Amino acid sequence: MIRRQDEPIVSGRGNPVDWLIDSRVALFNPAMSFAIATLYWEHLIKQIPFQLCCVEMTGIPLMTAIQAFAFRNGHTVNGFVIRKEQKESGRRRQIEGTINELPIIFLDDIVNRGHSVIRAQIALDKLGRKITQVVALIDFGKSDASERLLRDGIHLKSIIALDELGVRRSSSSDIRQEEEHQIFRELWRLDPGDRRSADVVPKSTPAFDHDCVYHGADSGSFCSIDASTGDVRWRFSAGTDKNKGIRSSPLLHEDLVYFGAYDGVFYAIERMTGEMRWQFIEADWIGSSACCAPTIQRLFVGLEHATSNSRGSLVALETRTGEKSWELPMAGFVHAGPCFIEALGCVIVGNDQGEVCCADALTGTLRWRVRAAGPIKAKACYDEKTRLIIAGSFDKNVYAWRVDTGELAWKTSTEALIYSEPLLVQNLVYVCSTDKHLHILNAVDGTHVMKYSAGAKLFASPSQSNSRIYFASTAGAIFEFDPQTRSVVGTHLIPEKIVNKVVCDERTGRFYVTAIDGQLFAFERR
Repeated sequence: MIRRQDEPIVSGRGNPVDWLIDSRVALFNPAMSFAIATLYWEHLIKQIPFQLCCVEMTGIPLMTAIQAFAFRNGHTVNGFVIRKEQKESGRRRQIEGTINELPIIFLDDIVNRGHSVIRAQIALDKLGRKITQVVALIDFGKSDASERLLRDGIHLKSIIALDELGVRRSSSSDIRQEEEHQIFRELWRLDPGDRRSADVVPKSTPAFDHDCVYHGADSGSFCSIDASTGDVRWRFSAGTDKNKGIRSSPLLHEDLVYFGAYDGVFYAIERMTGEMRWQFIEADWIGSSACCAPTIQRLFVGLEHATSNSRGSLVALETRTGEKSWELPMAGFVHAGPCFIEALGCVIVGNDQGEVCCADALTGTLRWRVRAAGPIKAKACYDEKTRLIIAGSFDKNVYAWRVDTGELAWKTSTEALIYSEPLLVQNLVYVCSTDKHLHILNAVDGTHVMKYSAGAKLFASPSQSNSRIYFASTAGAIFEFDPQTRSVVGTHLIPEKIVNKVVCDERTGRFYVTAIDGQLFAFERR
């Protein structure tokens, strides 16, 4: 038991708390580890035969201590570990160890919200296996967690109750704020067939109209999906390059859907039939997501070139024919999506050399050019009130430039590179960083309002639906954030990493998110 008078303790939101239970202190002590294993075994011996599982990291010393104690007493107990995320190299597994046919008992040091159990069960769902029981050292006494597990057929047994330790849960409520779990009901999911999950970077985010969802995958497959049933209406095949297929998010305009691919082609496809209307072939790779200027019937997209003198460019194309109106050469690959500001008649885009260019939307004439200290991979956003262009960079900073001149207005640092597109809501800027935090900044001067720890890296951009903010992590967690209370009020876990934005069709209430392996999930709020 670590208390505030002994050392500073903060919650995930950065607020001070009175106490914290850190069972690793006990489990790394040989005598205490042996005593804990003895307590567990007094219960577990009645359940033979079984096998054990846990999630990293505290569960590992706990499980090995119990296995060693059991072996000393003549019992060989199988065990396996479920990683929080699938390993990105080597054997690329999420589950380490062998699973046999025996009942599965999940080990945890503390049961609070039951998140660890849910995460483990989601990983086991892919294998058709179920956790039958959870045995924990300390139960925080949250009846909702116990009831939720029981509804899923999982029984909870705890060795020690929290009140036996002489503390009350309410005094530590800020450590784990009350929130809903598994807030969505899955409607359907689309498996692309050729799953590719090697690159942990944002990929294609689905687009939707009243009836269909449009989805591109790393395999080069692009399809129209019935939004109600998840059935594929038509499928179109684009080329790939080194396992990169379609990372450009689709753009819908009139009767066409537009997207780029890593075969260097920008496609215009008929939404009803899947037939190609036209293609633009002057790039070597396209990862940028286009934006549209409907009043002048043009779309803008970033290109990547193999030539050494001009590695990238911003191009304007006629929406009906694909004819090039103008092209602005840039020093680096343009992977970021452009931002069109109709009121100012300009287009703004960044590149992987840190350049940010503002061009006239009609002529392509350069208005200004500035440079960040690192690559800019995501679309910038425009704040009409402050007249600032805001973008995140690989140099860990969020930048704001004055839209009229390109003058730097402010710069705010996070602790890791930023893939996220900023989201502007009520004078606040929401930015996800790979430092595992959602950062909330004042749009006027960039000062930090707060940051929220997601516990895993955040590659996906935040999004807004109705009055809530949604963001997602590489742990497969979707977070629902209430801007009024500035707190996470709900979470949902899926079996794979999420690197893409969560989007919502507010007309139907359906949410869509693409996992890192290309699976498309459709949800509705419970």
